[in-house]
Amino acid sequence: MSAGSRVTWLNTGRGSHTVTSPEGLFDSGFIENGASWSYVFDVPGIYNYFCVPYPWMKGTIIVR
Repeated sequence: MSAGSRVTWLNTGRGSHTVTSPEGLFDSGFIENGASWSYVFDVPGIYNYFCVPYPWMKGTIIVR
């Protein structure tokens, strides 16, 4: 994705989830079922994230 792109996460699960950067760059707080959270990635790089209640749920965003 290009710098300046917005990514939106939608919680379609039963429990609360977070989108949390291990480096502390962003943290959605708890996203309840049916709710969403967005973040704009302005700077190129590789951004990892995980879910606090379910730390095995993780992902990576690559910004060019």
